[in-house]
Parts: sequence; structure tokens; C-alpha cells
Amino acid sequence: MRRAEYSEGSGLLVVERNRLLFLSSTDFAAALNLEVAALLGEEPIRSLAVALANEESEVPPFIFLEAAEELHGVVCGDIQLVCHDAEPSVVDGSVEDFWAFVSAAPMASVSHGYDSGPLWLETGAVRASAFRWYPTEEAKPPLVLVQRATTDDEGAGGGVQALVCFECQGPNPLMTARCRGCGAFLTEDNSDIQSVAQPTLGAIHLSDGRIEPLDADLLVGRNPDRYGLEPHQRAVVHGAGDQSISRRHLELRRDGWHVIAVCLKQPSGSTVQGRLGGRTPLEFGVPHQLNDGDIVHFGSAWFRYEQNAPINQEGT
Repeated sequence: MRRAEYSEGSGLLVVERNRLLFLSSTDFAAALNLEVAALLGEEPIRSLAVALANEESEVPPFIFLEAAEELHGVVCGDIQLVCHDAEPSVVDGSVEDFWAFVSAAPMASVSHGYDSGPLWLETGAVRASAFRWYPTEEAKPPLVLVQRATTDDEGAGGGVQALVCFECQGPNPLMTARCRGCGAFLTEDNSDIQSVAQPTLGAIHLSDGRIEPLDADLLVGRNPDRYGLEPHQRAVVHGAGDQSISRRHLELRRDGWHVIAVCLKQPSGSTVQGRLGGRTPLEFGVPHQLNDGDIVHFGSAWFRYEQNAPINQEGT
């Protein structure tokens, strides 16, 4: 069983049934609704999305996590979750329009504002200002952010679980409160979870002005289809004649509702620039999940990923 260590404070930490909910403050009318949705719902993340969509009062920043076949959850509002790796990474709930997602290995550990302390619990509720959640009392391995491996069927356009809006028939991630297609709030009455073909995940804006939809796994480079393509791949020629760019420099993979960038050039030299600035190096062959607005720099070129970009393959 997982064990949480915490520091006392004015927030609320609840651990139950391999689920964790942390509220930065309980001085909000919405706190009880969030607790019920997170801990009692069969589909807790969707229940949280519905609760937020129907909430008229202000919502406290919160973190929700569930440990099942993988560790997943959401970070909402001006609050951060630290993911412990060889180089710790941070999931920041304030940089997304709704909330930021967490996806990790099942034996991962996470923390918020926690340094050290003697207090711990395996189940129950406590007043807390910080916590760290371990897989077990004995095992405390570092957290590594990973993505679910794409199956052959999904990579070729097979089934993806989606929240389908009845008003426009548009597919959405399961944890969506407002439809990406028509903007309607999604409730149990106007949406349903269905298996759909792998959807287009926005587009990339290339530095030469073109826009390429993410309607397949994209191979990007000077001559990306030289050695042939898999059925689920599409070539995007960028930087032809530019020796700073490899024939196959980058691959963008669709993994359910995530876009994963993998640098195929060694040494890499590629970086990802986030919306808030700062650059993260892309290591050769190591998957990196892109967020909306991330700019990938490679060679002398770049492209920007946009989740809801208008698609115009003739350029802008």
C-alpha cells in the first residue's frame, strides 16, 4: 500500500483506495464537491471535470492522483507537483487553461512542497501544507514520467478512448470539461465514453510558415521518407538543403491524447521551449511529451505545437 508523508498546515490531504487528493485550502465552498468527485466516483477524473464545469464558486488549487496500472492524475490551479527523477521535473497547474495532466510509472513517487517530517498516513484525511506519496513504506524509487506505449492498432489509427460530445459528435480527452469542437460543457447527459479512431491532435506551425496537421505520426527532416514510412507515419520535409538538419531529425508520435517528440539525430542539439520560457534539451531517442504552445528548436529550424490550431496545409 502507498504511504503519504506530510507536513501539517491549512490544506487538506486525503488518501483512500489508492487515490490521493490535496487541496491547498479548505476555505472554499467547492472543496467538499471536489472531495466527493475524487474519492467516490468510478471515473474520478471525469467526475472532477463535471464538478468543475458545474461549479459557480471559486475552486481551490488542487492535486488529484490515482495509482492503478499506472499513476495518473491532474494538477489544477496555481499549484505544482514535483516529479522525482535523476533531474526532477515539475507539473504546473497554472500553465494550462483547465488543468495539467500527470502520467507516470505505477511505482512512481510524487510530492508537493515536501521536505521532510515524521508525519505519515496510509489512508484517511489530515490537515496538511505539503506531502510526498510513495509506492510503499519501504520502496521509494524516483518518479519517471512515461507515456503509455502505443499499440500497433492505435498507431495505425485504431481505437482511442474518447469523451464524445452528442452536440457536434467531436471526440475529446476523457478528462475534458468543455468540448474542443463546439465549446459545450460536457455532462453525463450530452456526452459518452466511446472508442474512436486516433484523432488529429492539433497541428505544428513550421518556421517557414506552413501548418502541418498531426493526423499521423510525423517524421520531420530534410528527406524523412528516404528509407520508407510505416502506415501510420507521414513525412514532413523541413529544412531541405540545410545541413544542420538531418534527413530524419525528429518524430512526433500520437499516443492517445498526447503528442510525443523524439529526436532521431545524434548528438541531439534539439531543445523544447515552453510557453513560460526556458529550454529543455531533447535527448537522443528519449520521448518527450509536448504541451500546447511548446516550440521545438532543431538545427536552424523550429516548429510550434498547438493543440487546437486551424489546419491549412497551404500555409498561413
